[in-house]
Amino acid sequence: RTATRGGRHLDLTKTEFDLLELLMRNAGIVLSREVLYDRIW
Repeated sequence: RTATRGGRHLDLTKTEFDLLELLMRNAGIVLSREVLYDRIW
C-alpha cells in the first residue's frame, strides 16, 4: 500500500494508512471515536 501527496511518497505505518483510507472513503461523514477504534484498532 502506498500513499502520495503532491507527488511525494508518504511513509505511513499500517495503522496510519488504514486510518487515512477510512477517512478518505468516508469523506464528509463524521465518524465517532468508537467507529474509528472498531475499524482500525
